Amino acid sequence: MMINLSRILNLLSVIALSLFSGAFLFIAFVVVRFWQAVQPDVFLNWMNDHFFVFQP
Repeated sequence: MMINLSRILNLLSVIALSLFSGAFLFIAFVVVRFWQAVQPDVFLNWMNDHFFVFQP
């Protein structure tokens, strides 16, 4: 019983770390490049219009 619980927890931690790593890579390679490519006012207006789209 404890071995199965341990395996399940290990699998869940790997899944969680993968999701967090993927989110950080998306931010690093997509959002930051977009943010650096546009003027600050354009980025702030875009974030203001689309911020709630990214929230669960």
